[in-house]
This record gives sequence, structure tokens and C-alpha cells, in this order.
Amino acid sequence: MSEYTYTSGPLTGTKVSKATFTIRDNDVYDLDPTPGVIADPFSMGTLTPQNNDNGVGDRARRVIARPLSPDELIIKGPDGDDDGVPDEEEDGAFNQGDGNDDGIPDSQQKNVASKKTPHGYMTVYIPELPNDPDF
Repeated sequence: MSEYTYTSGPLTGTKVSKATFTIRDNDVYDLDPTPGVIADPFSMGTLTPQNNDNGVGDRARRVIARPLSPDELIIKGPDGDDDGVPDEEEDGAFNQGDGNDDGIPDSQQKNVASKKTPHGYMTVYIPELPNDPDF
């Protein structure tokens, strides 16, 4: 466990099992990844506030950052538009599954993908290119 005290700006934790946890706030933190968990693209830091050592309410607090397990983020199922994201997952994006707000569900567009994240959804749009055999 590595403890940091930081008074302003971003606080970047140590690299742990291929992951770097970045925490933004003006507090005291502990970075305590789950032992034996190997971080991967699904390993976003989960922050859990706890009481500080002296119990004083001075905004100082301890935070445990742990990698999320891939099972918390992975949705499996058919992928009708062949973009690598299951239809069920894309259908959960904001705007009733139309993350890029173009009037067409993302699950029906191979150049748009909406992916579940620890904080909601992220939508990626790749413009169609002339003469591209994939479109």
C-alpha cells in the first residue's frame, strides 16, 4: 500500500499490475488494489471513502482503489452490426441506445459503438470512409 498526501490538482497512484490509478481531489488517499488481481482495460479504479485515521472531519479521508472485475462490465450476446459490442450492451446506452443521437440505434451501425463503463456509457463514432470495403 502506498499513501499519498496531496493538496491540489491530480494525484496519480503508482503503477500496479499494468494499471495506473488517477484520483482527482484534495484529500489523503491510500491506493490498495485487490491482491492477486491483474489489471486490464476493464480495471478502472473504484473509490471507496473511509474514515481517516484520527476520525476528524477535516476532509482528509482514506480511499481504496480496486480494479473492477471484468465480470462487472462484460455483457455477452449477439452482435448484429459486427462492431465487437453486443447488441444488448449498445441498447443500454443513453437516448434508448442511440449514443451518437443520429436517430439510428447504435446496435445497427457498424461504425458506432456504445460501450458500458464504470460511470455509464461511452459512445465512439468512426466516420464512413469512401471506398472502404468495411462499409
